[in-house]
Amino acid sequence: MVQREGRLIRQGNTNKKVFRYRYITAGTFDAYSWQIVENKQRFIGQFMKGVLADRDARDIDDAVLTYAEIKALSVGDPLLKTRIEISNELERAKIHSRQREQELCSMRNIVAESPLKMDRLGQRKKRLVIDRNHFVKNRESFTKYERNAFGEELLHALRDNYGKTQDRCFDHLHGFRVLLPADMKAGKPKVIISGVTSNRYDVDMRDAKESGCIQRIEYVLLNLEDRIHAVAEDINRAKEEVRQAKKEIEKGNAYVAEVSELNERLLDIDEELNRRANEIAV
Repeated sequence: MVQREGRLIRQGNTNKKVFRYRYITAGTFDAYSWQIVENKQRFIGQFMKGVLADRDARDIDDAVLTYAEIKALSVGDPLLKTRIEISNELERAKIHSRQREQELCSMRNIVAESPLKMDRLGQRKKRLVIDRNHFVKNRESFTKYERNAFGEELLHALRDNYGKTQDRCFDHLHGFRVLLPADMKAGKPKVIISGVTSNRYDVDMRDAKESGCIQRIEYVLLNLEDRIHAVAEDINRAKEEVRQAKKEIEKGNAYVAEVSELNERLLDIDEELNRRANEIAV
């Protein structure tokens, strides 16, 4: 159909006006073909408008017709045409059912893993709060001279830190240890801030000036408050994810009943077709 229209609008057509005709014959394969195109267009239209409610959309192949079924369609056998349509619906329902089972399996995993995930996030938040409070309690004040002296010594130590295989403590700042990291990569100098918990915070020292080294470390420590808020948001998202997962699990798989119903209808049609065939044979 699209190819036929292409012959009207393609480059090189010198006609100012063209007419398009669609010929449809009742009782033939045309109705089946147009039904397929209609289903595809409905899906594409919903997708382009953003109103498709399904989580997952796939291009599902239509059932392959046998030569006998095509012949039956061409002579207009309504029962066999119905069988083909139900067979297609059954295949689609089976695919949707499998997809839904995969979704439910993912939802069950989310619920099952939620206690460990929530505990891990809670412990992370707890460590951040401890380090934040430790920083607030032990925060120091430095003169410009002290900042420059600290930065000069730190940058010199970093230049000699390449190739070291163990972390080394350089100094203490605001109650935290300033570590020279092991296996520091060339061109990527950094220090590690270690507090009273097991948390370690990287501080990038690339292009750092002597007067700005302490400032970079302080920026990371001041940012602990933002990290606490970020973890709190992760906890809330995890709770909402579990709530939604439980809601989906309660819905179950509605396609199971649809598959069962279509199977029953297909069996009834097959029995009727067999009965007709036996009558003809007699």
